[in-house]
Amino acid sequence: MTLDGNNIAYQFSTLDTAYSYARVSVSNNVHFLSNSAGPFIATAYGIGQVESYAYNTGMSVDSTAIIPFIIDTVQIYDTVCMGQEYSANGFNLSPQQTSSAGNLGLWRLDYNGDSTHHIHLTLTVLPISYGDTTAHIYEGDTLFYADTAFTTAGTYNFYLTAANGCDSILRLHIECTPRPITTDTTVYRDTVCQGLPYEDYGFSVDAATTANAGTLELWRNELVGDTLHYYHLLLTILPHTAIDTEAVIIQGDTLFFADTTLMEAGDYTFTFTAANGCDSTVTLHLSYAVAGISASADGICPGDTLTLTATGTYYFLWAADPPDPDLEAQQGQASINVSPRTTTIYRLIDAEGHTVAELMVGIDNPPVMCFEVERPFVDFDHPVVYFTDCSEGHATSTWTFSDGVTLTGDKPRRQFHYPLPDSVVVTLTSCNRYQCCVDTTFTVPVCIRSVWFPNVFTPGLETNNRFGCTASFEIVEFELYIYNRQGLLVYHTDDPTALWDGTRDGAPMPQGAYVYYWFAKDAYDFRRNGAGTVTLLR
Repeated sequence: MTLDGNNIAYQFSTLDTAYSYARVSVSNNVHFLSNSAGPFIATAYGIGQVESYAYNTGMSVDSTAIIPFIIDTVQIYDTVCMGQEYSANGFNLSPQQTSSAGNLGLWRLDYNGDSTHHIHLTLTVLPISYGDTTAHIYEGDTLFYADTAFTTAGTYNFYLTAANGCDSILRLHIECTPRPITTDTTVYRDTVCQGLPYEDYGFSVDAATTANAGTLELWRNELVGDTLHYYHLLLTILPHTAIDTEAVIIQGDTLFFADTTLMEAGDYTFTFTAANGCDSTVTLHLSYAVAGISASADGICPGDTLTLTATGTYYFLWAADPPDPDLEAQQGQASINVSPRTTTIYRLIDAEGHTVAELMVGIDNPPVMCFEVERPFVDFDHPVVYFTDCSEGHATSTWTFSDGVTLTGDKPRRQFHYPLPDSVVVTLTSCNRYQCCVDTTFTVPVCIRSVWFPNVFTPGLETNNRFGCTASFEIVEFELYIYNRQGLLVYHTDDPTALWDGTRDGAPMPQGAYVYYWFAKDAYDFRRNGAGTVTLLR
């Protein structure tokens, strides 16, 4: 199916696949529908803001005009060059409408009396050819193209008539290059020591350019007749080796280095010829060993032994302040064993009696054991206990508990968890700065504190004839209030051992239920309170 000669895209109906339909927007004009495949029905409709319309095609919405029937169709074929105007056969097209090559299908109506002619123009837009070509010439040469002589570089346009009768545009790019000459290249390879100038093969390199080891690539050229000679130098800069080394001697010793005898501390520089033929330098930093004493430990406990070792001297003469009799049998030895009874300064003495090194060996007694426990028991209401190491002279503290937990520090905090054992065994290990240690073991009991009241008593019986509290701990403050069902206070006491005999001011109270309130506190400020009911039977 076509509309004004253009195919209409349609799709099959979803209600009945035997039919298909299409919805097409049209302009306000006279249009021509045709279908070669079978009959069709067309409906024209429009929707506006105020009113709408719909009618079968063949009807006119203009009451004053009657659309005549189209009685014939005239088919016209023509051509036009791309980008040109077209005015013929009653059609007018602007250059914009012919800007692309291809076929245009155009329709118009021609009214002639009572007849209407449907004019269909198939207009073929013929393409314009474009071409780009590049030509190279040498300076002084001439290029002939399209009956034109060119001697300079540039871009030139030519307009030609193509086979289809339309103009074609050809753009010519002319590149002009110098006439080539003969060239050759000579490569030289050479070496130079780092930091030295170089002069050879017509090249001149100063010392600053050869300051770093590596390879330099240098070029130079010269024109001889029609031949351009290139010279390429690959210059390898050989490294200058510089080494710094150190040596230590004991004063009075001799060091032999590079066929030289050295006896004094200082810096010495020696120059050698390396394997690459360049000079190399070795700088020797010679120093005297510093006499010293080292110990196997910073300090010891009374009665312990440590080892002292002398370095940097040949004179192993030992002295102590206060005097140490153990030194007599160890004079002249580099390492000695000492067991001082008090803090002692040990010295190394040279042949002239001067002190060349000294070291103090500290003696520190084990701590004097002391510990504190914030609360001497553990219970469900107070599961956290603070411990304190108050030992004199202690540096580290380790607390080991019987349940496998270990804590460190002066004042550790331990929280115990249910279920609690009958008691907790704690071992405190207290050490001084030299790890001289003492320990002690103590027990923290576990207390389960509770207060219990009976829920019934009978004053007239020999047993269970009194009402009072039973506690698993020592009560230092106590209050007990008993009320009847009318809210009247019938009994009060602050004595935790007192018992109510079921009377008020000496008169027996009637049988029934009574409400009581109580409060209790122990010596560690543990507080409990509660309420309940008790039944008096007679």
